[in-house]
Amino acid sequence: MSKSSNFSPFHESILPMIKSAKTLRGMTPYLKLIITTKVPTGQDKIIEALMDKAKKLNIGDARLLQCAIGALKRQESPVGKEKVCATLGIYFGMLHPNTGKLLLIRRTSSNSIVPGTSFKGNWELPGGAVMKNDSQIHYNYYFKELSRILKEKTGIDNRLCGLQSMDSVMLKSAAGYDYASVVVVICDESVTIGEQVWVSPKELAVLAENFIPANVKTGESGVGLLSGIGKRMHCMALSALKKSPCEAYASEAEKMLDEITKTWED
Repeated sequence: MSKSSNFSPFHESILPMIKSAKTLRGMTPYLKLIITTKVPTGQDKIIEALMDKAKKLNIGDARLLQCAIGALKRQESPVGKEKVCATLGIYFGMLHPNTGKLLLIRRTSSNSIVPGTSFKGNWELPGGAVMKNDSQIHYNYYFKELSRILKEKTGIDNRLCGLQSMDSVMLKSAAGYDYASVVVVICDESVTIGEQVWVSPKELAVLAENFIPANVKTGESGVGLLSGIGKRMHCMALSALKKSPCEAYASEAEKMLDEITKTWED
């Protein structure tokens, strides 16, 4: 294999070792070096050598080697994509066991993921941002955070056990990616902190249609459901109502959400 002018010293030192290795185990240290060291030139030569080597290995080793080749190809892609780093939010979709209605609380915080905008006074699902924890966490940390937030904002002490099913949505704002999930629980506990309201799908729609954010300059509180009709909070609330013990509400919420999702782009 002839050398090219863009063949880096790094790849030139690794290539003979790969070609002389008799097994994948012998190649592993060099593969790790190649994949973890981002050298901008010479990857094509390494990939060519790896593909030639793959033909001489047993099936199991060849498949593993193909994975390494794939990693190299992704690394040399001219259009690199970074993994999403998002703020996590988790919300409580509390449905009343008798009426089937959904609990909303009035927002008391002026903080917002939208710069310069406040939703203080708007109605929303109980929930909020998942906070960092420097110590070891368990797989149910997401839900432990929801229990903490729920108690802080409503006074309700509802400890979720184990892992829970949830519906999730993501958006991208000026502040970055924001990922939120709603966990549905049928419960009739009363809120002891702040204001509450129990809503049907139609009552939810009225609140969403009448949305007005808080006035930051005058300090006037917001009106209606946070963000308004067809937005994330509305969609999460409808998603929760789809699981209502009241069949009519569940069917109504499903139809409303279907109409909203038809407007989403692929």
